[in-house]
Amino acid sequence: MLEENKYYVDDVGTTILVDVGSDVSEATECLLYVRKPNGTVVTWIAAVSGAEEISYVVQDGDWDLAGIYMLQAYVVTPAWSGRGSTATFTVYTDFK
Repeated sequence: MLEENKYYVDDVGTTILVDVGSDVSEATECLLYVRKPNGTVVTWIAAVSGAEEISYVVQDGDWDLAGIYMLQAYVVTPAWSGRGSTATFTVYTDFK
């Protein structure tokens, strides 16, 4: 995710695209592990979005806190399973 995009508390419908750097076209499970600014870790169920991308559409309550979010993809394929690199992005309060 690119930091030039601005995301805001309580936004819904934003698509998060994660380039996992490997072929995930045969993935049987795609997850995003997310650490919220208060330290809470949640799991979002993602979907294959391209040969090397997974995606998730932000739901109500996902971005309930302002601050820095940390995200790791987790993918299961017939040949491999594991986590990707950690990405960070900021969710802002109104008018920031």
